[in-house]
Amino acid sequence: MASADTLIYSVANGVATLRLNRPMAHNAFDHAAAEALIDACRRAATDAAVRVVVLAADGPTFSAGGDFNWVLGWPKLPRGEVEAAALLLADLVQTICDLPKPTIARVQGSVAGGGVGVMLACDYAVAAEGTRIGLTSVRNGLLAGIAIPVLIQAVGTRRARQMLMHGGMYEAGEAAKIGLVDRVVPAASLDGEIAKL
Repeated sequence: MASADTLIYSVANGVATLRLNRPMAHNAFDHAAAEALIDACRRAATDAAVRVVVLAADGPTFSAGGDFNWVLGWPKLPRGEVEAAALLLADLVQTICDLPKPTIARVQGSVAGGGVGVMLACDYAVAAEGTRIGLTSVRNGLLAGIAIPVLIQAVGTRRARQMLMHGGMYEAGEAAKIGLVDRVVPAASLDGEIAKL
């Protein structure tokens, strides 16, 4: 088992678990966290011992998306640095989408903004009852751009537009009905349901 400040990578019985480890920041992505997850995905993709990848998170939040402390500093950066940061987040979603092994998002607590994009980039999303999911960044005048392509694939163009404007949260059951998650189970059954998959 290898550990880093922002991500814990472990492999057991053919399953690589990539565990976001920024609970105090609601597992939001800053530059280091995005790079760590990209690196872990690439590592799992080439690891012959790995057949399936599970994306999980420590703490009460799966992911709040882009770290506002990082993203809100972008306007002060030179244009090239802003573009590089935005492309890094887009590369994060694309790297998960392109993984040549099945991916499962293990979702609990809440998922917001770009965290929705990361969740939807996985082949499956299994959520604990009580999980809340939404593209809330619009409330702060921001658009979770990295989520848009996978959101459209998951829920269709019209509903995606509505969700991007809505800014609210959806309970797990409703999220399953509209295609944001594939299964909703009691929190105590989350790992068992993922093991079945």
